[in-house]
Amino acid sequence: MAIAYVLFDSLSVAGYFFDAAYYRPAMLLCFLGAGVVGVYILSAVGEERDTQWFGNPLLLSLWPLVIAGLYLLQPSWKQVSVLATLEQGLRWGSYAGFLIVGFTVLKIGRTWASGILLCVLGATGVLLMIGGLGGWLGWFADPRLVMVSGDTRLSAIGARVAGTLEYPNMYGAVLAAFLAWYWQGLLGTGERGRVVLLFWVQAVPAGALLLLTESRAAWLIAAVVWTAGYFVVERDRKAEWLMYPLAAFSGSAVLYGWLLSQRSLEQTLLDLALPLFIAIGGAFGVGYCIRQCLQRTRPKLRAPLAWLCSGLLLLGSTALLPAIAAGRLAPGAYATAGARWQFYSDAWQLVQQAPWLGSGGDAWRNQMGRLQSAPYIGNEVHSGYLNLLLELGWTGLLLLIILVVHLLVVIYRSNRLGVLPALVLFLHAAVDFDMAYGFYWLLLSSFALVAMARPTGNRAEKAAVVSQVRDKRKSDRWRLGKTADAFQGGKQGEGRGRSAPTMHARRVLQLLSAALAVSVLVAAGLAGLRADTALSARQAALSASEDARLSLLRAGVMAHPYDTRMRLELAARAPLPERAPLLAAGLRYDPQSVPLLWALGAAHAERGDVQQAAAYLRRALQGDRYDKAKQSAAVQWLAGLAAMHREAGRMGEALAAAAAGAEVYARYDMLARRVELGGAAGEGRRFVMLPQATAAAQYCRELLRSHGYG
Repeated sequence: MAIAYVLFDSLSVAGYFFDAAYYRPAMLLCFLGAGVVGVYILSAVGEERDTQWFGNPLLLSLWPLVIAGLYLLQPSWKQVSVLATLEQGLRWGSYAGFLIVGFTVLKIGRTWASGILLCVLGATGVLLMIGGLGGWLGWFADPRLVMVSGDTRLSAIGARVAGTLEYPNMYGAVLAAFLAWYWQGLLGTGERGRVVLLFWVQAVPAGALLLLTESRAAWLIAAVVWTAGYFVVERDRKAEWLMYPLAAFSGSAVLYGWLLSQRSLEQTLLDLALPLFIAIGGAFGVGYCIRQCLQRTRPKLRAPLAWLCSGLLLLGSTALLPAIAAGRLAPGAYATAGARWQFYSDAWQLVQQAPWLGSGGDAWRNQMGRLQSAPYIGNEVHSGYLNLLLELGWTGLLLLIILVVHLLVVIYRSNRLGVLPALVLFLHAAVDFDMAYGFYWLLLSSFALVAMARPTGNRAEKAAVVSQVRDKRKSDRWRLGKTADAFQGGKQGEGRGRSAPTMHARRVLQLLSAALAVSVLVAAGLAGLRADTALSARQAALSASEDARLSLLRAGVMAHPYDTRMRLELAARAPLPERAPLLAAGLRYDPQSVPLLWALGAAHAERGDVQQAAAYLRRALQGDRYDKAKQSAAVQWLAGLAAMHREAGRMGEALAAAAAGAEVYARYDMLARRVELGGAAGEGRRFVMLPQATAAAQYCRELLRSHGYG
């Protein structure tokens, strides 16, 4: 139930991209995982277990647990954003909890659990497609379901389906992963006829929606994974692997053409039924004919026939696609892809500043303004691996690579084709911020669980034998009783050649592993509890009356000092003398927060403190150089301070403010000229010189010249 809940719930809140939406589900997974570890591992200390640790699926949870532990400990030795870092610790703890719960369910009852997991994963795919189709055809009045853009660099047709994940590239990656899973089902390996038909029914609309995302990386990775599947699938199924996915794609091309023509029209489910039936029926009919031909063809001729039919299917499917579909592949449509190299180049500078243990949660978001070489918009670094390198350094990236390799190996040992959906997600995360979605890791774990729950080939036979042996052992233990069971366990240990010291060391290792796992999971859950409590306190304060709001915000900041948002809201309502000390205290928990530094500069400016105002405004502008509104406002505030002190007769303060204003403007002007010379002034954040800043700087310069400066 927990697995189904978090998967389905994530689709209603943008795939758990935003931390606040994931607090409570993540806490549930952390505490549930801690309970399972405490009960299952500790109770198994005296029993015989598989000693092949690398092949033990439960060991997979070790890597996210270590990553979670690094995040949770990071604020103790490094100045980082405490809230963002703890949020990441909560996320990774929940991913470990999800794996622990899933593997435990499989161990308790592989037969019934595999069926439930299959249904849950299938239902997740259906809900994803309903969200995309509903947004495209106007069933749901939610503009976030479809990204509309008149920029041909972003969309060839003017719109890209984003689904409930609200981001076309991520939606495309998930659809490509589901397609890889559906392709496995099209072969019918170990499945009943009705189940195979369901895979055909889902593969066709999934392919059409993948085309509508216009995600070139997802298209390319889907093609690469289909090619890789040919080398992974059993020899006698290679011909089917070549042709069945292409047969399904032919139906997707037909459905895509119809959906493209209906973009500006509102269509009901009944309007969709006929084209959907034609597309699915045609694809299934082609697949059925292929199957009949293969069965009646001599084995030596099957491979040449498969390659010939595959080529014809590919040509036919391409011919069915509207010409506009190739717009995203045109030579001039790769500007956004090239811009990512700027992200990576700038991010590498930050990596070099903290190479081994990183810069904490939200490292890129907090420091990109200081490092970016051009005025682009990019709150995400567009690479999951690079993002972890920024936040946890090479230590975190190494752990992530171990997790990726370990997961692929464990899946491959159970189900070769089960590797493909995971491979899609891992590859796409290299060029986009998929890993920032909680849904990404939950879906990846679900694919792994289903693959291991439904082994194929010799692995299926081995799993059946293991299941029978396990059932027989349980039956024997029930008849012999606890005393006989303990005696039998000791004999088994002796029969396997394990000495008493070895068994003792193994028990100690299990106890230590359990204690560490429980401690990390509980710590992550408690971090989530504190963050959720802070969020509730802030929401309660903002919904209260104006008189009660200030006291509630004070209490909230006292209880949760690391919540920068609540601190800023309190400072905006607090008396002027209290603002600067209140905001300065927040730098201990969020030292590189541009909003916090900016608010501090503004507070000191209101108090007339030139030195402090100029210092904090400079720090804020260093953290967000390409914000023209802040650059202009800083010059205007300093000019206003100069005028205020001049009228009060404090010429020393007035000249200091004027000098600071002129300096800030000079840097702003130099940066704007450099951007203009680089040809990027009209792109991204449109970083240009504002006339208000010029007028304020002119006042500062005149004041300085009138007193013999400048």
